[in-house]
Amino acid sequence: MEYLMTYGWALLVIAIVISVLVLINPFSPPQGCRFDSVGFTCDAPAFANVGGNTALYLKIYNGNNNNILINTTYCTAEKTSESPNIAIPASSTLVTRQGNYTIIASPCYRNNALMGASPAGSDFSGKLWVFYRNEEDPSNYPLRVVSAAISGKVSR
Repeated sequence: MEYLMTYGWALLVIAIVISVLVLINPFSPPQGCRFDSVGFTCDAPAFANVGGNTALYLKIYNGNNNNILINTTYCTAEKTSESPNIAIPASSTLVTRQGNYTIIASPCYRNNALMGASPAGSDFSGKLWVFYRNEEDPSNYPLRVVSAAISGKVSR
């Protein structure tokens, strides 16, 4: 009987440890957003399938000393450190005041093509590129570029 009780307790402890590991899933990638330069911060990203494509929803906080005009954003599954070569619209669309945030919704790309829908619950990891100007920059001033590493789960 003592032999059975000893092994019984050991098996119970092992079952509890396995249950806790399955619950917290320590092997999944971290969810979050981290800009590569000072001046910008963001909340944890949300990914969803919209119109047959994976889209990113995110709040970008302006921690710069001035207002910025966000020209465009680009979400990609690639993690390269080189700025993507994309067609950029001529006019700015979003104004972010100093200390405030802007909510962006951006389709995500893979190899410069819309990446299509990702399975719900799957992990997404990539980069967000933000092309912007400071509010006081002249219209012919080159766009500034900043990138952020993003990762999270696709919700639907």
